[in-house]
Amino acid sequence: MNQSATDKRIYVRIPVHVHTTVKDEDFDGTMTFVSEDLSIGGVFLRSDYVFDIGTGLDIELNLPDECGIVRATAKVVWARIEDGAGSPGMGISFVDFSDVDRRLLEQFVAAQAGSA
Repeated sequence: MNQSATDKRIYVRIPVHVHTTVKDEDFDGTMTFVSEDLSIGGVFLRSDYVFDIGTGLDIELNLPDECGIVRATAKVVWARIEDGAGSPGMGISFVDFSDVDRRLLEQFVAAQAGSA
């Protein structure tokens, strides 16, 4: 029996558009994406451009309503191109962030999940 990706998720995921600045380990500049959903464990960034799976990233999540900026190191764990099965983009897993950033993200996700 196969478990779906949703069944394997540890954290509650909320649908939210968060402007996200990304710098990959091999690129000098930054790129900006918009999330489709977010959890304490990761984020889905909607985009026609995708990084290779396994690429390490430095991420800044610019939380809406002046809630703050969360900085994290992360990696690309899956990618989907335009195929009709869902939005194109990348599944990003958070690898590490400071205790302050983690608490800020936990509070934001909890507040958004509670208002849904």
